[in-house]
Amino acid sequence: MKKIMNLVSSAGLLVALLTYASCGSKPVEVLPVTDQQLQKLLLTTETSGSVTSVWTLTSTSLDGVDKTTDYTTNFKLTLKGTIGSSSTSPFSYETTNPGNTTIKKSPWNSTGSFTFDAASPANKVIRDDKTEVTYQVSETQLKLNFNFTGDGYARNSRSEVVKGAWEFVFKK
Repeated sequence: MKKIMNLVSSAGLLVALLTYASCGSKPVEVLPVTDQQLQKLLLTTETSGSVTSVWTLTSTSLDGVDKTTDYTTNFKLTLKGTIGSSSTSPFSYETTNPGNTTIKKSPWNSTGSFTFDAASPANKVIRDDKTEVTYQVSETQLKLNFNFTGDGYARNSRSEVVKGAWEFVFKK
């Protein structure tokens, strides 16, 4: 009788193990690369829906010359986008408190849009003014580099010259 009970218990355990083994894990949904990159820029793990992220300027330079004092510490870059099946491109950006009180020009418009570069979405976006922006993003920092060739946007920024190689570093 003891042998039969051991055999029945072993058989039951084997059936249970085989049942769970055949269940395999659910496939993980892989988002398109633009959604993955948007998640990084917006510092979110959301897989769908509209998300906004605000970055605060820590430093900026033009052609290697520090221009941080031309911008107030309140210069902010807000990025917005929709992630997932209802993803819409282009995505949008806004800049707030762009600089000191003397009205001059800036390489940033107060509002605009951007798309991911088709050839290198992992590190490049294209603004609606056709400016190609290379980006590096971590959980605490966003670094943007671009060569601005336009006439600039009238803003509260002391920068007289806006054409050239810009670097903007933001913190979260």
